Amino acid sequence: MVLILLFSILPAIFLAPFSGYLCDKYNRKAIIICADSIAALISVFIYICVSYYEFNYFVLCVFTFLDSCANFFDNNAYQASITTLVSPDEVKTANGMSQIIDSLDSIASPIVAGMLYPLIGLNGIIIIDLISYLVSLVILVTIDSSKFSMDNENQKKRNTKREILLGFKFIFSQGSLRVLLIYFTILNFTFNLATSLIEPFGLTLGNTFDLGIIKACGGFGILCGSLVVTFSKKIHFTYKTIVIGGLVAGIALQLMGFTHITCIVAIGRFSFSFVTPILNTVAGTLWMQETPRILQGRVFASRSMIARCFVPLSYVVVGPLVDIVLPKLLQSNLGLIINVVGTQALEYRLVFCGAGVLCVLITCCVAANTNFRKL
Repeated sequence: MVLILLFSILPAIFLAPFSGYLCDKYNRKAIIICADSIAALISVFIYICVSYYEFNYFVLCVFTFLDSCANFFDNNAYQASITTLVSPDEVKTANGMSQIIDSLDSIASPIVAGMLYPLIGLNGIIIIDLISYLVSLVILVTIDSSKFSMDNENQKKRNTKREILLGFKFIFSQGSLRVLLIYFTILNFTFNLATSLIEPFGLTLGNTFDLGIIKACGGFGILCGSLVVTFSKKIHFTYKTIVIGGLVAGIALQLMGFTHITCIVAIGRFSFSFVTPILNTVAGTLWMQETPRILQGRVFASRSMIARCFVPLSYVVVGPLVDIVLPKLLQSNLGLIINVVGTQALEYRLVFCGAGVLCVLITCCVAANTNFRKL
């Protein structure tokens, strides 16, 4: 599972500068169509392998990597197109709606896949995937291509291979954006330490029903948070909202680790998931407001590369931490901890508590930064 996660995130790290350069130089609608078509072609290859050849672990890793490459180009072009597709006043709402779509996807897709897999198998699901590609392609081609680009010929002439790194140069020349990026890079590492343990943690608390409750609360929290940030007029798109969201996320992680009672863990999971789309939407909107349109493809890709560069490290670290380091540490210092929180799933819970404390501390440090408070 860790290797598959690594293959799924590597494209966001290694292809980011090249992806951003293409999204700023060429029409983003064409890039989305090409990326989606490649993803569909990969689905066809998977169908062939499942039907006629051996579908082994190596093939799965290769297809995961290639599919992630296509999805990264698609997502980067889509994000960079928001400011050209909608008016400046609608950017906040558009970002919020994107979070709603992601939340619905996280809730509906696993449920539908779980119901369909026993009935139609993997090949049947792949066919549905290909049908959805054709439907989305028909919708996409009806949209005016000029809305997906800056339509600036001079920009095309100026774009050279040297300009691939302009996204990084712009980010590090802006004090407030630089601090925001560092903050979210640390948050990504911290959040992934905890969230990568949701499945085994939930199973150690009881059974698959307990895990289902925790994951359902997480999906419902994402949906509620997305709806609030999209339609509520009380959400301020400033650094203060990010600080409050970071503090709530840290406290929620600590709540998940403090006890082994499923309902309390589920409440913590809901609270954490609730603030996540608010953090993403507010931060994404600030990035769009602070970044010139002609640089958004490169800047957003560079931001994605830096923000995700430590995520693979969290996947590599958390396994040995839970299985080896913490059990040995607890053997000699178990007495006081047992009296306070109990022993059930204690290794997992300590990771959640530690991640929550780190989240609160880094949020407090960033809140005191002068550049960050300019956002």
